[in-house]
Amino acid sequence: MENFVIGFSQILSVQTLLILLAGLCIGILFGATPGLSTSMGMAFMLPVTYAMAPMMAFVMMTGLYIGGTSGGLITATLLGIPGTPASVATVFDGYPLSKRGEPGRALGLGIVASFCGGMISLVFLFLFAPSLASIAIHFGPADYFSVSFF
Repeated sequence: MENFVIGFSQILSVQTLLILLAGLCIGILFGATPGLSTSMGMAFMLPVTYAMAPMMAFVMMTGLYIGGTSGGLITATLLGIPGTPASVATVFDGYPLSKRGEPGRALGLGIVASFCGGMISLVFLFLFAPSLASIAIHFGPADYFSVSFF
């Protein structure tokens, strides 16, 4: 638990939060642009992270990934065109709500749903990653093949 507190205090520094915000904004731009994906944004920004400290680079890439995945809901809601593959389902609910004259409500619901889903997955990752890692250590070649195949 001590390591968790130390790591959490390092992430809450001003410089780290600014890099996270920059990653989020860049990710939202990539996610909201139809034809561009989160993966493209991460590949495009990878050379920028070479000059950063490893923790800062991970924070920027995490922000870019989350922003890119969430940013796809903007065009899905307002234009009916999913910005990212993850926002295809948003077109079915968000776009009709936007066409009815409630685009602000549709965007707000999408952002809240994206945040709640992210937080729930973060809790599950925090709880189950150690046990999954202890299982993955014992993987052999056949197990790696099966995971990559599926």
